[in-house]
Amino acid sequence: HEVNNPNGVILSRASYLLSIADEEGLDPDIIDDIEVIELQSKRVSSVASELLSLSSNRQVKIEQINLEEIVNLTAHLLKNLALEHGVAVSCASQTPAYARGATLEIEQVCLNILKNAIHSGATEVLAQSSMGSIAITDNGGGVPPEAIKKIFEPFYTTKSVGKGTGLGLSVSHDIVSALGGRIEVSSGNEGGTTFTIHLPVD
Repeated sequence: HEVNNPNGVILSRASYLLSIADEEGLDPDIIDDIEVIELQSKRVSSVASELLSLSSNRQVKIEQINLEEIVNLTAHLLKNLALEHGVAVSCASQTPAYARGATLEIEQVCLNILKNAIHSGATEVLAQSSMGSIAITDNGGGVPPEAIKKIFEPFYTTKSVGKGTGLGLSVSHDIVSALGGRIEVSSGNEGGTTFTIHLPVD
C-alpha cells in the first residue's frame, strides 16, 4: 500500500492528462513524456505485484518473450539519460529474437545494464537482440579483469562513492539465473565492455 497508493495517484493523473491532450493542444514531446510516466507507473504496479508474489512464494510466469521489443523499449525509456550524458544509443536485431523468460524481469535487467553503459564514460552504446540473447556493448573505459570477477557480487561497484548501490548487476544476475540463463561479461584491454544475456529458447 505504501507504494501502490501514491503510484495509483500518479497513474490516474497521467491517464487524465493523456485523455485531454488533444483537446488542450499539448505539445507532442510533452505527450510523449506523459506516456512514459503512465507506462512506468504501470510498471511500478507490476513490480509491486511481483514482489507480493515472491513474498507469497508464487512463481513468475515463464513464457515466450520478444527480445527485440524489450531492447527497443528500454532504450526508449533511457533516451533522456543518454542525451544528458552525450551518449548515442542504437538498437539492432537479428529477427526472430525470442526466448523463454519473463518480460518484466528482463526489462529490468536491460535497464540496469544499459544504465551502467551510459554511465561508463562511453559515447556510443549498441543494444543487440537475437534468438535467445541480448548483447549491450559500450565504448567506455572498460572493466579491469579483477573487477569482472566480482562484478555480480552484492554492493560491489566501480562507481565513485554515492554514485551507485552495487545492487543492479547483482539483482540482474539473480534474475537471469532464476530464469535458467546466464550473463557473460567481456572487456577489451583498450576499453569497451559487452554484457551478454543468454536465455533459454525452448
